[in-house]
Amino acid sequence: MRGRIPASSSYDNDDDDDDDDPPPPYSSYDQGAVDSSGASEDGELPALGLINGRYDMTSSVSEQWSCYGSDFDLVLTLAGDHLWARFDFAVARGIMYFTKRPLFSSREPLSFRWRGVIDQDGVQWGDRHHGWIKFLGGGRIKGEIDFMGVTFEGRRMSGQGTRSEVDARSMESEWNGYTQAEYDRQNRARWR
Repeated sequence: MRGRIPASSSYDNDDDDDDDDPPPPYSSYDQGAVDSSGASEDGELPALGLINGRYDMTSSVSEQWSCYGSDFDLVLTLAGDHLWARFDFAVARGIMYFTKRPLFSSREPLSFRWRGVIDQDGVQWGDRHHGWIKFLGGGRIKGEIDFMGVTFEGRRMSGQGTRSEVDARSMESEWNGYTQAEYDRQNRARWR
């Protein structure tokens, strides 16, 4: 079935009591030859793979504002049918919220809203900030936020468990903390 991780015979063994063990790394799945875009020789994307976790990121911020360096961060956390993300792209950081989670790899962008902090401008709240991510399979993502054309790419870091290091409740709490009142408080503090 497209978009699903193939079952391993070691998980099908009824005598195996290690059902809580994480799945093997992506390299253990035979995905055939892939090109630099992650597509197989027949143009199919690899299976979606695990989503939860920290991603090794690159961003256009490095080219546009070299003073910020290249240390960027993204953690994705599934919460039922929804997806949360904590991001730090140096010029903007905060929380992304997806009303639906990806179910399979796709070249189609999945939209999100974001709230957070923009360097120099402070808190950004409300639901007017948007972006998208393409879940390209095998732990690969590519996306953009609607701030200064910031684009990003990443791959889920290996060696992680199946749970995200940041829970959805923490991300939702941070999301709810980005308010007009917090913006006003930070704005007043800048002028003192």
